[in-house]
Amino acid sequence: MASIKRVTGNYDIYANVLTIHGNLQVAGTTTTVNTEIINQDEIITGNLTVSGPLYAGGNKGTNGQVLTSNGNGVIWGAAGGTAAAGGSTNNIQYNSSTVLTGSSNFNYFAANGNVQVGTTLIANNSTIGTYNNTDLVLYADGTGHLFVQDVIKMQYQTGATPTNVASTVQLLANTPGSGGSGLFVVNSSTSDELATKAKALVYSIIFG
Repeated sequence: MASIKRVTGNYDIYANVLTIHGNLQVAGTTTTVNTEIINQDEIITGNLTVSGPLYAGGNKGTNGQVLTSNGNGVIWGAAGGTAAAGGSTNNIQYNSSTVLTGSSNFNYFAANGNVQVGTTLIANNSTIGTYNNTDLVLYADGTGHLFVQDVIKMQYQTGATPTNVASTVQLLANTPGSGGSGLFVVNSSTSDELATKAKALVYSIIFG
């Protein structure tokens, strides 16, 4: 049996713990919770009547799109529609001057799980690469070094041997030649194959 209590003015309840067994429905236009911790089980649904994205702080997105998660912690524009607040559907949205925006240099590709940051592509099969003919640069800051704790596999380079780049040494793999190693070096003074221990021993015997 339903029970209705009408109160004129404020109605305050003071208790150490207030427990409600059942659903709580607030029909007012404003709900204010002054607390430090909110514990919830599974789902919080908001933005039912106001068009625009949900995010903490700032204004709504200019395109009035509701943001959705793809299930992997990435928030992007509404599925199948225009982008939220200025980015394309694949752009990861971020807060810029209190407005959500997106950049073509910061994308998530839902079809294959790849992430693009600038010109660096991080693929879902543990591949890291670049595009647009840019170098992939790995470095350790300060006095650190690039330390590899595994076998390095180098694919044969069937194209033209790279030209020398000033102040660099380039290593590449190709079909083994007279040196027997298949490991080639290009620097400011040479472009040649490194010799294996066996080949070097033969050459030392022949040429003294």
